[in-house]
Amino acid sequence: MQDISKTYHSTSTPAHMFVDAQDIINYILGGRAVITIKSLKTGNHHTFRVRKKTYVDKLGNNPKVYFYVWARGDSWYTYIGAIHKNKFMHTKKSSTAPNMSIKFTAFNTVWYLINKSVMHTMIEVWHHGTCGICGRYLTHPESIKRGIGPICAQYGH
Repeated sequence: MQDISKTYHSTSTPAHMFVDAQDIINYILGGRAVITIKSLKTGNHHTFRVRKKTYVDKLGNNPKVYFYVWARGDSWYTYIGAIHKNKFMHTKKSSTAPNMSIKFTAFNTVWYLINKSVMHTMIEVWHHGTCGICGRYLTHPESIKRGIGPICAQYGH
């Protein structure tokens, strides 16, 4: 079995397992999240990338915020759905490939649990050592713990 903390990053900044549901939500909704969800029951893991996009009407009013979710496949990420108004859902452009439906279910289950403030004992959620808001590498222990750097945290992003 692979040690996620040593295999899912490309720098000297280690990956970090979240222990708090609210930290996971804040990280994902930061707009530049990369997370890995691991099942302790099966040992399977899935990696996801989440990006924030804000749309406004023609007059620049009524902003609508979406968080687009991509799942890592064999060698690339595939779009699987969006978070809007705190709900994860399929969209017209979501992949319907069978291997992506498993990933959709995994992300949807974790999203549901963390929004109920539940950290399931058979699931681990890891970030990859970068700020969930700006994408910079994290170096301070407290920043690594929460997944958001000190400058982004200071400004309440």
